Amino acid sequence: MLLVGLLAMGLAAWGQRVIKVGPSGDYAKIQEAIAALGTSISEPVVIEIADGTYDEKITIPNLAGTSSTNTLTIRRQASGPGEVKITTNGLVIQQEKQKNGILTNAGADYVTFEGLHFFTEKTDLTRPYALVVIRGESNYNTFRNCTFSSKDADPGLKDEMYNLCSYRASAPSEGANHHLVVEGCAFEGGHSGVHFASGYKDHVSEGNQVRKCTFRDQTGFSIYGDLVDGLEVVENKATLSKVTNEQKDLHFLSVDNIGGGLIAQNVIRMDAEAHCQGIAIRSKANGLEDKPLRIENNSIHITCKEKVQTSGIAIEAKSKAKANQIKVCYNSVLIDGTAPTNGVSPHCIRVSGAAMEGVEFTNNLLQNFCARGHVYTLYKVKTPIDQTHLKFTNNGAFSASRFAYVGKVGAQLGKDYKAQEWMSDQVANESTLVNEKAEFQNVNRDLKLQNGDKFQKAMPLAEVTKDIEGKVRSATPTIGAYEATQQQAIPSVNVLNVSVNGARVSVQVVKKSEVHYLVLPASAAAPQDADFKEDQKFTLEAGASKEFEVSGLEAGTNYVVYVRIKLEGGTAVMLSTPFKTHDQPASVVPAKFNGLDAGKQSPFEDGSFSFDGVEVVASSFFGDALGEKSQSAKLTGATATAKLKDGSRVALPGFYVRSTKTKVEVELLNAAATKFEVTLPANGWVYIPLADRGPVEGFKLTGEAGATTEIDNVGAQHTVTPRIYMAPPAAVAVGGNVTLGALVSGVSSPYTLQWKNAAGEVLGTASEQTITATERATYTLEVTDATGSKSGHVTVQPGDKLAVGTFEDLGLGENTHWKGDKNEVLNQFATGSFSLLNWSSMAAGWADFGYSSETSTEFHDYHDDMRSVVGHGAQGSKTWGVLYNSSFPPSTAAITLQVAPEGAEIPGIWLTNNAYAHSSMTKGDSFVGDPIKEGDWMKVTLKADNGKSVEYYLGDYRAATPVVDRYVLDRWAWVDLSSLGKVKTLSFTIEGSRTNAHGQLYPSYVCIDDIGASRPEKLATAVAVSNADPVSVDLATLVDLPKEALHAEVVGDWTWPNGATVSLEDLKFTVKGWDGQNEDRKEFMVKLYARGVSQWLRIPVVLQKPSHLYTFAGITVEGQGMAVAKVNGKELAKGDQVQAADEIEVTYEPAAGFAPAQPEAVTAVGAVSLGSGKWRATADDFTFTVKFVPAGITLAAIDVTGNGTVKVQNSENKELHVGDELEMGALLKITLTPNEGWELKDFGVRGAEKDGEMWKVTGSVHVKATFVEKTQPPVPTVTLAKVEKKGEGTLEITDQDGKALAQGDKLMKGSKIQIKAAPAKDYELKDDNFKVFGATREADMWTVTSDVIVSATFTKIGASDPTPVDEHPLAGVRAYPNPVESQLSVDGVQPTTRYELYNMLGTAIIRGIAGGESFTLDMGTLPAGVYILRLRSADGREVALRIVRR
Repeated sequence: MLLVGLLAMGLAAWGQRVIKVGPSGDYAKIQEAIAALGTSISEPVVIEIADGTYDEKITIPNLAGTSSTNTLTIRRQASGPGEVKITTNGLVIQQEKQKNGILTNAGADYVTFEGLHFFTEKTDLTRPYALVVIRGESNYNTFRNCTFSSKDADPGLKDEMYNLCSYRASAPSEGANHHLVVEGCAFEGGHSGVHFASGYKDHVSEGNQVRKCTFRDQTGFSIYGDLVDGLEVVENKATLSKVTNEQKDLHFLSVDNIGGGLIAQNVIRMDAEAHCQGIAIRSKANGLEDKPLRIENNSIHITCKEKVQTSGIAIEAKSKAKANQIKVCYNSVLIDGTAPTNGVSPHCIRVSGAAMEGVEFTNNLLQNFCARGHVYTLYKVKTPIDQTHLKFTNNGAFSASRFAYVGKVGAQLGKDYKAQEWMSDQVANESTLVNEKAEFQNVNRDLKLQNGDKFQKAMPLAEVTKDIEGKVRSATPTIGAYEATQQQAIPSVNVLNVSVNGARVSVQVVKKSEVHYLVLPASAAAPQDADFKEDQKFTLEAGASKEFEVSGLEAGTNYVVYVRIKLEGGTAVMLSTPFKTHDQPASVVPAKFNGLDAGKQSPFEDGSFSFDGVEVVASSFFGDALGEKSQSAKLTGATATAKLKDGSRVALPGFYVRSTKTKVEVELLNAAATKFEVTLPANGWVYIPLADRGPVEGFKLTGEAGATTEIDNVGAQHTVTPRIYMAPPAAVAVGGNVTLGALVSGVSSPYTLQWKNAAGEVLGTASEQTITATERATYTLEVTDATGSKSGHVTVQPGDKLAVGTFEDLGLGENTHWKGDKNEVLNQFATGSFSLLNWSSMAAGWADFGYSSETSTEFHDYHDDMRSVVGHGAQGSKTWGVLYNSSFPPSTAAITLQVAPEGAEIPGIWLTNNAYAHSSMTKGDSFVGDPIKEGDWMKVTLKADNGKSVEYYLGDYRAATPVVDRYVLDRWAWVDLSSLGKVKTLSFTIEGSRTNAHGQLYPSYVCIDDIGASRPEKLATAVAVSNADPVSVDLATLVDLPKEALHAEVVGDWTWPNGATVSLEDLKFTVKGWDGQNEDRKEFMVKLYARGVSQWLRIPVVLQKPSHLYTFAGITVEGQGMAVAKVNGKELAKGDQVQAADEIEVTYEPAAGFAPAQPEAVTAVGAVSLGSGKWRATADDFTFTVKFVPAGITLAAIDVTGNGTVKVQNSENKELHVGDELEMGALLKITLTPNEGWELKDFGVRGAEKDGEMWKVTGSVHVKATFVEKTQPPVPTVTLAKVEKKGEGTLEITDQDGKALAQGDKLMKGSKIQIKAAPAKDYELKDDNFKVFGATREADMWTVTSDVIVSATFTKIGASDPTPVDEHPLAGVRAYPNPVESQLSVDGVQPTTRYELYNMLGTAIIRGIAGGESFTLDMGTLPAGVYILRLRSADGREVALRIVRR
């Protein structure tokens, strides 16, 4: 549970000043927003920047008023994909008098920068001094999750390129910057990543931190500092490899003149042709005895090159400077690579300088694997070393060459020392030295030890209790950065996967060992040493394990695997494990019923089975067991039987079943007549696995009485993952009960269903769940089976009043979209009072409803299908809905009302064209042909559940439509739905004039917004009439519709019994014929429309006698507030007179706690309203009354985005709900709880202010919280689908780290694997008997491109008939080039292979038969986009390929 605490935790509260920057923001430029702040701030200010690239020079001045409370935050507005990129072309380094960056903070304190990307591509003198410069005594600045990318300056230029520079002037006029925090940032390139620039000698910068950042390919320093005190460099990662200048110095961290601090838990990898130093402390280091400079738990791996110097950690006290109180402990330093040939020596530790005190090296792992170099290199240090000045204790050190070197000092000559000499009291007196060579698990990954037991001799330090990864140090700690894990006590052997003719065996050893193995029948005697063969041997390092295959065994036979482990000392250990191979199964062909006629009654045969008690039926709306539009078999009675037609008994994989009820009984046709019951989700397919139940002849299935029960894919493997189709909830009042439901299909038994609320509490475990709806809430159905877990979501919005569906309540970021998770789930979401469905899958795209905020209106390919032709929502809003009316199941394209169970009237909806549909109509494409022309049309039909419907044309070029009125909709249009009456559901159908045999060709998209919105009306300026003369208004000037196609019509009753006549003719609104007697006012409604868009005008008409003076009798205020009446800006006093033609403006303002009365706050006696707060007097002693009423203070709203809960309680801990009344000044407690796997991103409260841990009510309260999913590690996307070996030999597959892989393991696309196939003695492996599919070879590695199949057939040398490898008939299929522009070539097929090419609408556009082992498809005339190529072999097995048409 997360209790709302102080806003200082980073949670932005409503009420702070927020300035938005971007195309639709308050300012277009960042500098404009900063300039708007002036010279000071008096409240927290947040500048939110929309995604995009900003080319500008930004300077933040010294702002008065900033503090830990009144902060300035400049951050990216959106979350998710996208970037705010900041650069400039207007900053030239040689033209700048001061050192400025693209962004310069020239003195402002308490400024935070979040989620921004600063970059430049320039390398010459037109580049900036730095990407970001902090100067002018700027304190408490923070950079969080920002990216800095640049390149180093051109060779020969004096000034280097800095990414982030904290700059101090070289004179006392400008002080240092303090407390700069750089956290979670990424630094790419440049000379320096973070640079604390040197300056005036007395200006020391304090309290700076660089934490959890990544540094890549700087050419000088990842971090540099001078005159810094208390610097913390913690948990950073650096990879430096791009420097190729052997004269250049390269450092991860270099600091001159440091006073205390912490350098810890950094992972440093350097592999560059430069003089590399991991951590260098130079000039002066003045730690204190109780506050030393600590260098601990760092991992430094440097690969040495020829002609370059290398140091892991260097401490240099130059000239008179001192190095005091430096504690270097628990670091791991590895130097490997090529030994220098020019006399320089790589060393792990370099110490220089006589002026040292309290410098200690303790528990460090120091390994130099180069053929030249040292562990320690010391200069200006006398021997024996004074232990109070410089001390070495319990370090684990090894050198492949010389161990240590101590340079010349006075009469002392420079000399190399062996380890034993170094340990003596005549040199370093390090008697506790552990002189061992480290064995690392994988140096390409980290410096974890393989032989950690040799180094568990560290001296415990009270101040360092954890290692680099946060693991607690043991009582006998491990030397170095990584605490070693406990080694397995004894060697082991295990039999893993047993098959018909073989098994996979795993061996693990403790010490480095030579391993032999042998498999013998269980009846044979145990082997002797001489029985083990040399070709069945391998070597394992200490603690390592290995898996290997044994093959060529007899089916159904007992065996024993013997493993002989010979240690380095010569001792041998024999281990054995028995196992039995599986019985040889019969060849089973699954029954899929697809080749039979629908309606066929049993008995009949299909695949390897005969059936009784079933009838072949076409699949339902949601497809057969595999989700395809195929066939299944329905039980015609209570029981059905499936038997192997040859009468054999085998272990069947399983079958699929579904029922309209929830249970079936399965009886296996075996000797025991085994029976078991399976629980089903109603109407959903469930796979029943049988493989573990032993050999059977078949099974008998019994369904529940009255149920419709079907079976499918009998004898098949389970090949699908669960599919979830969430049902929209019924309308429900507040406090009422509503049943949530879903269709779950494709699960494997056993499985679990769990309904959870937003707090993660389990509510039920059935397909349906009844809940009490007290407020808007989201519920989750989680489905778990052997393939994993999948979830669907549904939102319930109770109430009795219609709320407009604006899509703004869905929390979508800037310039992005949502159209499902492509996870075979039919999800439900809600906006306003409306429930909408979204269906998506990886294979077939998406359907139904999504929503978007993309601002671009351009269409290039299917990736742009969430764009509108307008670029924003209706009436200028940010977010709108997108409907894709797909024919692919389970698309329904329906909206369900969530309030008023009896239905409600929906006034209207806003529609416009999707960019894809608009492009297709106006430009044409390969699907529709030419652009829209006479006779063409595209329309959307909105049909209510009561049968009534409304049609609206998105494009209208029908012959009956006048040419001037023809259009393709390019703006938002309000569509009247009032004729539908009371509605519960509203379905959408999109049709067009361009069709073929598969349906309409125009893209079936439409954009929607403001569902349930009332008719938009505009109030025109009042028409004043003072006599019988006609007064006319040109209506064409009052609307923004095309004049040449504009039409107008009368709305409502236009009769006026006072003698005036109102008419409409040729877009002219005319009033005439008033006799001048009875003054009056009336509004007239006009509908104007052009090319599919309508606008409504309310036109006030005032009949008033001319040149008449009227006396003002005053203004009355009811309630608390103020009001005034003015003419031409002058306030009227009681007794003042006005002309009959004067416009009187009434303005008012309620007092705190009061609000204007509704529906009208202002009423008048003797005056008529002109609209917009304007009035005209019509009688003497005219008066105005302004009414204010107490503002009802309530808990107005709790808005939750994502998965989590918000609980509001009063001071007595009673939970409050939306609509509850509140008292002014009352205290509230607000508790936020993210669901498991989610975290709080944003939180705000409006109408209340912080009061300690509580919130004090100041008005109606609105609470808003946004929860987001925690970042999950990437999921492997392909599989090691099949590993097939025949004959005598070994076939080993490992990943790039050497870990053994087995069939079924998951792989990442683009990862590397190694495949080793070695024939046994007297066997060989011919090229055509070794096949790899789904990976491409690169030297001795293979790069994974798709599901991987590996097969090898070892044959006797000289044998003519190799053992065939059984493989998928389409395993070797290739389609290339991909992406393709015109001709697509497909090979690796059979002459009888059938193929179908589908577009993303699910329409098959090309079909055929291969006719050979390859064929070509002409895709040159198809539009750009993604297509699915399905291939089916003669035996019914299929392959689907994703093809991209450029």
